[in-house]
Amino acid sequence: MNLSHLLKLCGFLAFLWVAFLLLQSTDLGFYLSQDRIINFLEFLGPFAPVVFTLLMAVAVVISPIPSLPLDFAAGVFFGPFLGTLYAVSGAELGQFAVS
Repeated sequence: MNLSHLLKLCGFLAFLWVAFLLLQSTDLGFYLSQDRIINFLEFLGPFAPVVFTLLMAVAVVISPIPSLPLDFAAGVFFGPFLGTLYAVSGAELGQFAVS
């Protein structure tokens, strides 16, 4: 392993550690309530599908973020078909980022 790979690994581990500390110090239940997510998606307007898909990808990459409230909010806000499409697309995008 050369120095470049080692620095990248250390940077990634530092990012994960900071993300973990931030998640432990905040109340995710407050921020990830279904009503709050729906209000946020309404605020985004036409950009809501893109932002939701990226948010779902982040929830897959950072495992302490639960994706179930996001799934429910997607079904309520976008409807069952589009909500499922955006949720699965975001989960797949997150899966590709992890692997």
